[in-house]
Amino acid sequence: MFRFLQKAREKITPIDLSNPDAVVSVTNTRHSEKPFGKNYRGCCAIQEDYFTSVCFQTIDENDMLYEQPHSCYVNFLTPKAYPHTVWVGRKIELYEGEFHVGTMVIEEIKNTILDRNIKFENQTDVLSDSKVLNLALKRSLEWGRKFEMPLDNKLMKSIPTLSGTDIEKVSQYVIQVRDDVLWEIYYPNWDSESQSLKIDAVKITSEKYPWINKANLASLDSQGMYYAWHG
Repeated sequence: MFRFLQKAREKITPIDLSNPDAVVSVTNTRHSEKPFGKNYRGCCAIQEDYFTSVCFQTIDENDMLYEQPHSCYVNFLTPKAYPHTVWVGRKIELYEGEFHVGTMVIEEIKNTILDRNIKFENQTDVLSDSKVLNLALKRSLEWGRKFEMPLDNKLMKSIPTLSGTDIEKVSQYVIQVRDDVLWEIYYPNWDSESQSLKIDAVKITSEKYPWINKANLASLDSQGMYYAWHG
């Protein structure tokens, strides 16, 4: 499903505390509730279909307990292979094999080759760009293996010139719109007796969000009907 940047036999270079790539807040959500060690090594989804290895060291030199955010230094395996992929505030998912085990949030970037906001400028008002919003909405409605993939990973590939700040804005807005349509317009307006909607949900959606194109309206209608029917 994912391809790795380096061969499995290649060892991770030990973290250099004098030269970390970033300072992050790590939250351990392992199902087992077992702590991460103070020198934890794992994998993260840095781009769409792209995993890389990371090495953390806790700043206070304590282990990372379950569901307790912990400040850490982090080094990425080969940052030159995926430049301009992080920004302050970005949330990145952590994995052990196929299992999701936690998250890290970027608090400070020390290796500028990774900083997306150095490479790309913010748009004046990215939330008024209907083309960007519709592409983001389309990607947020994907099914299959990409269903649970973070939208920011998808947007770095689909709209490669967006700044990290704009990716964050677009992702948050589009997810809010998607959830509003599915769970506030469709879901509560299903009539179980007639097995149909009590409202014209497509019309209401298009009036509330006139920037949504016909293809996305159709996708929202399909998913909205599905969730409403299933309850």
